[in-house]
Amino acid sequence: MKVITLVCVLISTFLHAETYDLKERFAVGGGAGYGIPVLSREFNEIANPDLTFNLHLRYQTSMADALLLNFQSYNFEETDIGASVYDLMWVSRINEVDKLTPIIGIGAGVADMRNIAPYKDNYKFAGRVRLGFEYMLNPDVMLAFVTDYQYIGRMPSSGEDDGINRNKVPGQEIHAVVPQFHLTVFFGPDKEKDESDPAPAPAQAQDPSTMDTDKDGITDNIDKCPGTDPGITVNAVGCRPGEKTVN
Repeated sequence: MKVITLVCVLISTFLHAETYDLKERFAVGGGAGYGIPVLSREFNEIANPDLTFNLHLRYQTSMADALLLNFQSYNFEETDIGASVYDLMWVSRINEVDKLTPIIGIGAGVADMRNIAPYKDNYKFAGRVRLGFEYMLNPDVMLAFVTDYQYIGRMPSSGEDDGINRNKVPGQEIHAVVPQFHLTVFFGPDKEKDESDPAPAPAQAQDPSTMDTDKDGITDNIDKCPGTDPGITVNAVGCRPGEKTVN
């Protein structure tokens, strides 16, 4: 039990050792994963999971919230159909300043369909929902593991009598689950570094006309007998009667 407690404390310390304020910073990134058709639609009967690639631009509007402009390329095994999705997504960091945080996101845009000739209505509505985690490797580099639910609007139909094969277009929407890794690099100033307290100004030398080092009531600039013991009566130039002055 003590070992488990110690491990938990160490993990917590590691994850919270640094905090990050990404507010008003820009970033670029990319990633890869798998597009997995789901929901037992007609499309699933001819399509299998395949690699998908992502490129994105990111602007952190606050410590928690960000806007992402995404490009996602999909292909599916066993069918010629593909899609290039362009969308705008809102993402929120749940533990906004931590190195590791869960995230949620939602986005919408268009899908440019490939290989659906002879049909001309290539552009379809595309929407997605995101769940995942983001981890700050350092103040400028973020690693994320996310899973998207991707929806693409209804495809044109090749005809009910054509059957289903790899060259035909099913008259159904595309639904896919898309697990993927992303790497994102931030640019611009780190807010924590920018807003830190400025270095203290160097100490200014005191004016001798206001200093009285030996506390005899005579300022240093006219004191001819510096170092007089406390409590000794001195004259106008800081010396005891009969004391030889210092030139």
